Amino acid sequence: MKIVVRILIFLVVAYLLTIPWFIDGKRQDTLCGRVVVNIIDSAECMFVTPERILDMVNSRSDSVLGRPVGSISADALEKRISGIREIRDVDVWIDIDGTMNIEVDQRNPVMRVIPDDGGDYLVDDEGILFKSTVGHPPRLHIVGGNIKITRAMLEGVSITDSTMAGTSLRDAFDFVNYINKDKFWSAQIDQIYINNKGGLELVPRVGRQIIKLGSLEGYATKLENLMLFYEQVVPETGWDRYSEINLEYSNQIVCKKRL
Repeated sequence: MKIVVRILIFLVVAYLLTIPWFIDGKRQDTLCGRVVVNIIDSAECMFVTPERILDMVNSRSDSVLGRPVGSISADALEKRISGIREIRDVDVWIDIDGTMNIEVDQRNPVMRVIPDDGGDYLVDDEGILFKSTVGHPPRLHIVGGNIKITRAMLEGVSITDSTMAGTSLRDAFDFVNYINKDKFWSAQIDQIYINNKGGLELVPRVGRQIIKLGSLEGYATKLENLMLFYEQVVPETGWDRYSEINLEYSNQIVCKKRL
């Protein structure tokens, strides 16, 4: 009797050990019959469409449709799709029924960059620059003026990299991240212009004047002084009396009256 029980236990264990291999072998032979693409956080702005991803995996001679799933490399597909600069991350997996799932995480832009010498770019929260390819980009702070777009930036090197320290675009990125943490300044400052000296000039959403911030040295104090100006002077003069508000001088605000 004990021998019979041992034989039964052996057969059950052998079955449990071999069935996954059998199932996996069957799965490897399953044909990929469908591709499903999910774009995360696409409600505000879709930089990458499902159609673009589908074209990438289906239009080549090595289309995944109709191929055994065992012959498809999810890692290779992830690497290919990740070549799209607007994509932060991508995950590819295949269900047991042969359905391929592609989940795409888009980059989160924090500012739009329009240099004087041409081009239209977005910069995400990781400092990665990529071309703006959508017809109506999201509402962002616009940075324009004397901006040099380097080869390294175009090749995907973050502007937060140590090699980018001191560049005008790095300064603008740091400033935008600072004002985005403040509800008032994020709403009030619309555009940032970098002049030929590398100084920052701000275009507000409320008030018809140019705000000369100058260098980023002490910019937090400069904005505090500007807030005092808004609270103490603007109620007496109105928003549009001055055409220019200059914050470049230490603990001073120099205003130019509108003619």
